[in-house]
Amino acid sequence: MTAVDAHWDEVEEAVEFLSAGETGEAIELLQAVLTKNPANELAHTYLGNAYFEQERFDEALPCFVRALELAPRFLGAMVGAGQTLRFLGQHDKALRIAREALKLKSDDPDALYLAGCVCFQRGEKHAASTYLEKFLETGPEIEVALEVRGMIRVLRGEVGPAVEGTEGEDDA
Repeated sequence: MTAVDAHWDEVEEAVEFLSAGETGEAIELLQAVLTKNPANELAHTYLGNAYFEQERFDEALPCFVRALELAPRFLGAMVGAGQTLRFLGQHDKALRIAREALKLKSDDPDALYLAGCVCFQRGEKHAASTYLEKFLETGPEIEVALEVRGMIRVLRGEVGPAVEGTEGEDDA
C-alpha cells in the first residue's frame, strides 16, 4: 500500500460526510486524522474544502497551504488555495496559483475554471474567454457549463452582468 492509499483510507469516511453536505462531521473526523497523522496532505486539503464550504475562508487557506507544503504538486490543494484566495479578493495570488496548476496539467478543469473566474472578475476579457472556453472543452456538469456560457456571453457584450437584488422584482 502506498502512502497516498494509506492517507486516502484515513480520510475516506470524512470525504463521504463532506460529499453528503455534513461538513461539521467531516471537520471533526479530519481533525482527528490530523491529530494522528499531521503529514496527511489529503486530510489538510479536505479540511480546507470543508471550511471553504462553510465560507470560513480564513481557516480554509492555511489547510491548503499546509497540504502544499507536504505535497507541492498536489493540484487539488493548489486549486483549493486558489479558489480561497479568489473569495478573499486576492486575485493576483489566485491567478498565480491557477497558472502554476496549469503548468502541471494544462487541461485541468478546476484550474481552467479558477483562472477563467479570476480573469473574469479582473475584467480581463480575452484571458477569461480563453480559459473559460478551454474549460467548456473538458465537458463540465451542465450547471457549471451554463454558468460559464453566461460568463462568456457577458464577456462578449451579449448580455450585461446580473445585478444582485433585481431578479424577480416587480416593475409596479
